[in-house]
Amino acid sequence: MKSKLPGLRVDGRPCQAGWTLIEFIGVLALGALLLGLVAPVFQQALEDQARELEHANLKSLGTGLREVIALNGQIPGPAEVFGLVAPHLGWREESAGTNSRGNARVVLVDPNHRVGSITSHLPYTQSAIGSVAPLRLRLLLVSSVGEPLPLGLTNGALDEVAFQELWNLEAGRVPTGWVWDGQGTDLLLERVDLTDALLPVSWSDPADVHPRISVGTNASYSLSQGFHSGWYLRGTWVHLEDVFGQRQASECLSSPASFRFEAGSWRRTGSWNGLSENPGGADFAARAQRLLTLPGPAGESSNAPVRLLSAMTNLTAAYERWVTAGHVLPPPAGSEPETAWQELRQAAAELVTSP
Repeated sequence: MKSKLPGLRVDGRPCQAGWTLIEFIGVLALGALLLGLVAPVFQQALEDQARELEHANLKSLGTGLREVIALNGQIPGPAEVFGLVAPHLGWREESAGTNSRGNARVVLVDPNHRVGSITSHLPYTQSAIGSVAPLRLRLLLVSSVGEPLPLGLTNGALDEVAFQELWNLEAGRVPTGWVWDGQGTDLLLERVDLTDALLPVSWSDPADVHPRISVGTNASYSLSQGFHSGWYLRGTWVHLEDVFGQRQASECLSSPASFRFEAGSWRRTGSWNGLSENPGGADFAARAQRLLTLPGPAGESSNAPVRLLSAMTNLTAAYERWVTAGHVLPPPAGSEPETAWQELRQAAAELVTSP
């Protein structure tokens, strides 16, 4: 006969009691405690992820802007940036103008920028005559992954002092005078300096024979005698034609360029053969060393390379002293820089004619 003592089942195994109310409350309290410890860490991870995503998106917009400029031959104004860049990146326009938190992004431009003519500003569409030297061609892409940006902050609208402060703003800081409930860590900036998006190009027609050139998609035009120059967007195609409009050469601009029409043909001048686009002291030192070590004709020795390098150094120093002293440019005949220039020409001639 099976036992029926308390605490035993009829089959003889011990009974398993359920949770008491106190135990259940204890489990709930422990869960709440753990949730309170984990939730801030989880929330911080979400915030960090949102910042990283927005930082990457702003960089994509900055890169896309440069690509659109090269493709279209124009630099858009602040209000046009998102509309032009979005389809290039394969984004919807609202995705370019609004971040993942639903906050509007803003494009600001340096109020003292210059491109095109002496007095013109963005937007800029490239013409055949190019631009004056670009000045402070800087744009800021501004976004917040926290509170929306201040209401008064709109595309293009910022004064010189405020723009400069924002351009130099340290990460995690809030600009002076902002009426904003957000935190500095939520404010993200992408700085886009387009000054290097334009390159200087010059043409010269010393013989007054009127060759023709065309830039980008602009129609060709006839050059007048003398020296002509302008600044053109990087990636622009330059087409060089003879006096009858027959194309002789084409070049896609990737560095400063200079062209001269002589004896019925165009030739490139002033290029730094074998040097980087922006050569520095190390580049010139390497070329100087190579000039000094190149072998001359068998059985002959010459100091011409040394004299040439010395003359180049003297000219550089003389010109720097002349400019620093505030003298007029170009230096007149008989001045120190002009004398140094003549010595350089003589040294170069000696190098060419030496055995």
